[in-house]
Amino acid sequence: MTKANTDIREAMRTKKVPVYAIADVIGVHENTLFRRLRYELSEQEKQKIFCIIEKLSEKAGDRI
Repeated sequence: MTKANTDIREAMRTKKVPVYAIADVIGVHENTLFRRLRYELSEQEKQKIFCIIEKLSEKAGDRI
């Protein structure tokens, strides 16, 4: 059985964006975000999270 939202999980890993940072932007606790990722998200929700990952990774790149 494959995990749901593997594309989001992989993006978080490759961009080195922690779950707590994404959850903070969304306005939920990191455990809540993990629970949401258990089930496949809609394309709209996925795109929102991908945008957040991209913005957070750019911010991290600015600090280096």
